[in-house]
Amino acid sequence: MQADELADVVAGAIRVAVAPLVSRIAALEARPTLPGRDGRDGLPGPPGANGLDGAKGADGLHGLGVDDLQVAHDGERAFTLRCVSGERVKELGTFTIPAAIYRGVWIEKTYDRGDCVTWAGSVWHCNAATASKPGEGGPAWTLQVKRGRDGRDGGK
Repeated sequence: MQADELADVVAGAIRVAVAPLVSRIAALEARPTLPGRDGRDGLPGPPGANGLDGAKGADGLHGLGVDDLQVAHDGERAFTLRCVSGERVKELGTFTIPAAIYRGVWIEKTYDRGDCVTWAGSVWHCNAATASKPGEGGPAWTLQVKRGRDGRDGGK
């Protein structure tokens, strides 16, 4: 699956997950309010003539909604969620997925959790960020696929 396809799948899943919340908010916003009340139960309304509505305030900015959601993928494990409406951008946060990524034959460098490498004919999985060599003991690497034995030469 390509990064753009994965980002679209994640964005779609988020839209489906928040749909009930969006419906509930829309229902609350459509609920009629009583004169002299701000629409929230238990709170008095704004001051006005003889207890009625006061002067109207300035219009506020339209809120950002699910349709404004964007998902940016870094090409590896990280996704950044943000709402964008014109010039307005609200960062919602970044999350990573625990995907295994094959990094080739081990070289001396730092590997991140989830990286997989080949060393001494075997494949190793990195459990925590490390610069150590696979197979030297310790919890940083787990043997994922053990090297096989050489076969006999067949003489047909």
